[in-house]
Amino acid sequence: MNALVITNGTATRMAVIAARTGVGKSWTLLMLATAGYKQGKRVGIYSGEMAVDKVGYRFDTLNGHIDNQAITRGNDYDPATQINYQHYIKNLPQMSNGGDVLVLTPNDIAGPATVSALRTFIEKEKLDMLLIDQYSLLEDTSRAKTMHEKVANISREVKNLQVLSGIPIISVSQMNRTTNEDGEQDTTQIGLSDRIGQDATCILMLSRKLTYADEAKTQVQDDQLILNVVKSRDGGCGKLIYKADFNRGMFIYLDPNMSQQESAELENRYSSDDE
Repeated sequence: MNALVITNGTATRMAVIAARTGVGKSWTLLMLATAGYKQGKRVGIYSGEMAVDKVGYRFDTLNGHIDNQAITRGNDYDPATQINYQHYIKNLPQMSNGGDVLVLTPNDIAGPATVSALRTFIEKEKLDMLLIDQYSLLEDTSRAKTMHEKVANISREVKNLQVLSGIPIISVSQMNRTTNEDGEQDTTQIGLSDRIGQDATCILMLSRKLTYADEAKTQVQDDQLILNVVKSRDGGCGKLIYKADFNRGMFIYLDPNMSQQESAELENRYSSDDE
């Protein structure tokens, strides 16, 4: 029921996910990783901050729609979910469709990864796609003096890596705090270096729209994740809107032509499929 898919062939070669802190960049990156896994791909993830177990828990939430808080807090928090989680782990090998997810962290290479280390990761594990979280957490071997130069060098190297490897590479980048007069997002809002926007073949900018059930804003009634495709060399720019439940790993595509009743029926059907 998830409308997000990984593009096969050459349409998506080097994509960038950009957003401000707390919007859901890493969740979206892992959502794409999960989609690739379900298609039988060998997906590699470089995680510059999150530990392997945290990446794994998020993947399990997205793949199995298991309460993320429950599986990270343990049996004392929600014993019933832990039982379901153990059942999910037992059956995971039969769910893979031949896919796999492999995680590389700084602990595996004694420090931040260089693009050369990512190339080794691709070749050693025979990856079908690589996801990078995020540009600023990679190491620049040219020893640039400023962060802008550092990230520009890394972007250029990642672009070369994509061409050499021939696989899709999807990276995460921060957005700066500038706002256009019309409130729209564009490539100038990518933080650290404009080189990122130049090298990417596809750019997704994220935002969240929260609706609260009470005036005190203590209960969220609706959480929408908006994916704004601001650049696509193969066409198809525009906005994709998903009803989001990050804790359960549920992202339901909201078709603008769909009525409210149809949306509710889709959500109910989605939930039923996961029980």
